[in-house]
Amino acid sequence: MPTIYSMTQANYGMYRFAQKSGYSLFGGAGAAGSQGAGSLFGARSSRATNGLSSLLNAQSGTNAYALMNLKANTRSVLKSYHEASDGFYKTFDAAMSALSKSTASLKNTNFNVTGATEADTKANTDAALKNVKDFVSNYNDTIKMFGDYSDVSSRAAGMEKLFGDASYKADTLRQVGITVNSPAGTLSVNDAALTKALKEEPNRVENLLGKDGLAGATEKKVDFAKTQRDKIFPSAQQMLGPNYRRALAYTSAGSLTSMNAYANVGTLLSMFF
Repeated sequence: MPTIYSMTQANYGMYRFAQKSGYSLFGGAGAAGSQGAGSLFGARSSRATNGLSSLLNAQSGTNAYALMNLKANTRSVLKSYHEASDGFYKTFDAAMSALSKSTASLKNTNFNVTGATEADTKANTDAALKNVKDFVSNYNDTIKMFGDYSDVSSRAAGMEKLFGDASYKADTLRQVGITVNSPAGTLSVNDAALTKALKEEPNRVENLLGKDGLAGATEKKVDFAKTQRDKIFPSAQQMLGPNYRRALAYTSAGSLTSMNAYANVGTLLSMFF
């Protein structure tokens, strides 16, 4: 069984070897200033891991001040991750809630706007237009929301494509005043064209936009997105990769005391060996 003396000597020896060889145990260039020097958090890393490495500034010393900086920087990285994660889930839940409500309203819209009087027809038309425009607004917000997170999550990128996939109906939707915009697949409404279609071809509009059309298809997409909620934004371990366990070690209770104690013992031993 290794003694504390032998473990400390090995720990300090590794540190001295790293310094002399141009490596840094705390990230960045080593004492030799060599390019591409190895670091505690690795050179091959994801975008998020690069963010971790950049926050963990080079700490070539082994004193308490350097270790405190390392611990503070690591905590900052984990805090930033949790803030980003919380922000995503709040945005996701709000987007899904808004789109679900507007989709339900669109499904239940009375597209047969012709009433007993001209005033009734206008009121029915205005109500149908509002439901369509509210739906389009929330639909576009959902696509943008997933697009905003596509750089950090392949699942978010997939959701962006899923919700933006209405191009196959672009020609028919355009005939009732709905334009599918490339490349994201967002929608826009031509009020005059939609009003004309509502008055002249209400059944066609309902088939394209109602429960058997765009609203029905979107409802299924929302239901699917909700089942994927906990998988869309990557976990801290997925984002930080091999750095995750190290980050936990450097932010655990007592880590600073233990690290500094080993460093001080190592310094003491260097006076005799």
